[in-house]
Amino acid sequence: MKRSQINNHIEKFIQFCKKHQYKLPDFDYKNPDTIKELKARQLGFDITDYGRGEFEKIGLALFTIRNGNPSESDTIPYCEKTMFCLPDQKTPCHYHKKKTEDIFVRAGSDSLIKIWPSDRGKIDGEKMTVLFNGSDRREIISGETLRLNPGESVTLTPKEAHEFYADESGEGVLLGEVSTYNDDENDNFFLSKVSRFPKIEEDSPIKHMLVSDY
Repeated sequence: MKRSQINNHIEKFIQFCKKHQYKLPDFDYKNPDTIKELKARQLGFDITDYGRGEFEKIGLALFTIRNGNPSESDTIPYCEKTMFCLPDQKTPCHYHKKKTEDIFVRAGSDSLIKIWPSDRGKIDGEKMTVLFNGSDRREIISGETLRLNPGESVTLTPKEAHEFYADESGEGVLLGEVSTYNDDENDNFFLSKVSRFPKIEEDSPIKHMLVSDY
């Protein structure tokens, strides 16, 4: 991805948050001690096209608000992220071996998600039980398209493969993620060949630092 594209997509992310009266944290990016801590916890902005070069179709904009630090024995055991999906922009199918997460719709259009019961791949048609809205256990069919309205959520457990995207007819969606400690480098397993962090072409100055820039 070009740096100019990254700067532009982060600005869209920020403006979408402002439109829906959601404030992202202001980290002190000029403080070396703060930068050291942000790097250790992988906090802040993260833009990815998954190495496909088609960000508007396959990609995601994220801001990690809280996360543990694996080098600390008494680290916090949880993570919180805010994510922005453009209309019909997909996050490729993947699973985690350790992480349990809740994905919920903060604002904007509906979010669509597909879930499969294990890391065996996209095996459609199996019955599985999924927790919605924190307390509603429902039986679904693996691979069916589930629709989450603003305010709704779904819980994903380890090894449940999933992919999600925003309704193509809407304005985009602001998603929240609350999970156990997040380790993007070691606990993301994609069912197709992708790159979690993009190679960046530095065609313009950095306007907003990414976690990969620290």
